[in-house]
Amino acid sequence: MSAFSRRLQAGSAYFAGRQLSTYSEASLFVPAGKHRAVFGANFLTDRFQETDATTRPAIIAT
Repeated sequence: MSAFSRRLQAGSAYFAGRQLSTYSEASLFVPAGKHRAVFGANFLTDRFQETDATTRPAIIAT
């Protein structure tokens, strides 16, 4: 699992949000005489939530 916050500002454009991602996997090894079989599956999640507009920094024009 990983979680992080991100803020980007370029000129007058501003973007911020929080992201949570997970990864899980499982595998099964099945011997069958001289042969072997491996079965597997994985599960991924990704949730991104943009932060509230009130968290924007003040932009000062020069």
